[in-house]
Amino acid sequence: RTDINKRALNTNAPQNIDDDRAGAVLDQGLVDDDRLIFKYNLTLQNVDAFQLVGGQNPDTRTKNHDARVTWSRVWNPSTMTDFSVGFNRVSSVLTPDESSLGPMYYFGSTLQLIGPTTSVPLDRAQNTFRYAGRLQKTAGNHTWNLGFDFSRRQINGFEGYRHRGLFRFGQAFGRTLIENILEGTPTVYFRGVGDVHRGFRSTLPTFFFGDQWRASSRLTMNIGLR
Repeated sequence: RTDINKRALNTNAPQNIDDDRAGAVLDQGLVDDDRLIFKYNLTLQNVDAFQLVGGQNPDTRTKNHDARVTWSRVWNPSTMTDFSVGFNRVSSVLTPDESSLGPMYYFGSTLQLIGPTTSVPLDRAQNTFRYAGRLQKTAGNHTWNLGFDFSRRQINGFEGYRHRGLFRFGQAFGRTLIENILEGTPTVYFRGVGDVHRGFRSTLPTFFFGDQWRASSRLTMNIGLR
């Protein structure tokens, strides 16, 4: 934050971000009244995290696929419909940096902790299937919209909690915190055990209705219910 102070420049802990993106769109008219639109986007990102304290921040790998197909049809000058099918996948992998000591070391509020949070490592994939439709009709000064959106979400992966272990140091055994660190005598040790694989499912249906009313040349009202 050199905007705050010119000395506030961290040159000892660089962060490298490798970000690749690709996308494509195909907009195809079938007949005079129909149109198909295909969209696809891909994002690949690798983050070699900065480390103010060795091993504190995890490295991250993220992949995102986003695909959608939309069919639009104009039935007459006042009526049109849209239907879409989409798929989105986000996978995230968080791993301790190579400078990490393994377990997490906690010193209360006296010293900065060492190591990433206890939920690392993490390997998670989220899939979202989405279906949507909309009917739009114009009648006089009113434009009516009626539609739905149905989403199905899946989350799978590996998500531990303190499975790397955690050492907590404090003032105990007749010694100060620093003395216990030098002696290698923690006051508490945590270690998570058990199955760390996760699988969640959720369904979200949505329905909506709306009216755009041009009450006058200077006043337009939008009324909706979801």
